[in-house]
Amino acid sequence: MVSKKDLEKLAVCSELAKGLDPEMCELIYMYDGGRRDPYTDIGQVTFHPNGKSGCILAYDEYIFGIRCDHLMWSEGYFEGLETPGFEVRPGELGYMLYGNHKGSLCIGFLFTRKQSC
Repeated sequence: MVSKKDLEKLAVCSELAKGLDPEMCELIYMYDGGRRDPYTDIGQVTFHPNGKSGCILAYDEYIFGIRCDHLMWSEGYFEGLETPGFEVRPGELGYMLYGNHKGSLCIGFLFTRKQSC
């Protein structure tokens, strides 16, 4: 489940995140510098940013499961995601999230499942 506190921080910068229910969101990680266990191999992702992006200061804390000083986010939509256990329909809106801690990059995707384009 996605943290309500994390969604509130994102909602300050992104209209899409306003009012999202944490229980209606899924977060999976594409790459984490080899630290996450078990590692989720999400296969091929087709994500199209819409130009809305930004940075959330995290001050060396965890946000969306990523420890970082600066969490970068990019809003967009998915054409599809090929991985067992996750159903992402074409047109679903969401985010690509990334940050690093001590040089270890983590990239994740947040699926909203609340809207479609």
